[in-house]
Amino acid sequence: MKDNFIITNNIIPDDISIFCIIVTHNPQKTAFKKTLNAVFTQVKQVVVVDNDSDPKFIEWLKAQKKCVIIEMGLNAGVGAAQNRGITWAQNRGCSHILLMDQDSVPYEDMVANLILASLKLRRYRDQSVVVGPRIFDPRIGKNFPFVRFGYWFVKREVCIKGTDKKYRRTDFLIASGMLIPVSVFKQVGLMNEDFFIDNVDLEWGFRAQQYGFPLYGVCDAILEHHLGDKVVEVKLGQGVRIYQHPPLRQYYMMRNRIILYKKTYSPSGWVIQDFFRMILKLIFVVLFFPDRSANIVMIYKGIRDGFFGIEHRTSEI
Repeated sequence: MKDNFIITNNIIPDDISIFCIIVTHNPQKTAFKKTLNAVFTQVKQVVVVDNDSDPKFIEWLKAQKKCVIIEMGLNAGVGAAQNRGITWAQNRGCSHILLMDQDSVPYEDMVANLILASLKLRRYRDQSVVVGPRIFDPRIGKNFPFVRFGYWFVKREVCIKGTDKKYRRTDFLIASGMLIPVSVFKQVGLMNEDFFIDNVDLEWGFRAQQYGFPLYGVCDAILEHHLGDKVVEVKLGQGVRIYQHPPLRQYYMMRNRIILYKKTYSPSGWVIQDFFRMILKLIFVVLFFPDRSANIVMIYKGIRDGFFGIEHRTSEI
């Protein structure tokens, strides 16, 4: 990838080559086809890395003829699958990697807005940056802000229509929609495969910032994405929305956040705030979540294994 980008009238240079990596595990076909169709026209190559989906899905996917398919042969986790796809794309000379979840749908101009932001910010800052889209959850009709972690508060960077501030510095980008220059991986490294599924993007983002690569949210780039498997409304005051995950996800969320607390590159402000969020979440799980016993058991195991740094895979928990 060349370092002397020249952006004129929002025209993307010819040497930009974006490969999209989508990790799958038994997605719903109709929803995934929507994802595939939406991203296919926006990038040079779509690479689907499959974590042991049903053979019928693989057969269906091959019939789409819109992507390269890499079969992991087992459920190796999100981080390992992303790394396989990233390495494949790097070896074929792409300039940027776009990560995408199987249930995310980018707006038709999302990638163009991301790459333009990436190149403009690189010229402005004289360094590579990592960018991500504004997240819109259609289930609740809500746009999510970008965040900065202080010691006792979270600063929410909200995209306001009609303003000139299109790019928002942030301390966290979800993996889905994240656009990363290949050169950044050479210094930061790949995803943490031991995290398996949860907080893989959070850990990598903290690490990238430690190496001097800032994260930016791009207001004009929009991604439809479901945060959590289910939204639960809790009637407290004006109402509170809780994003519910199955018990196994609770294990990895707890285990991985405990491990992150101990990393020197994790922002101390995030550690302090997330610790209190963890306590509140435990209370909500006990009071309001269905399948309470299974959730509590998995949370306990996650905290235990995170504290002792125990590596686990799904079949061993």
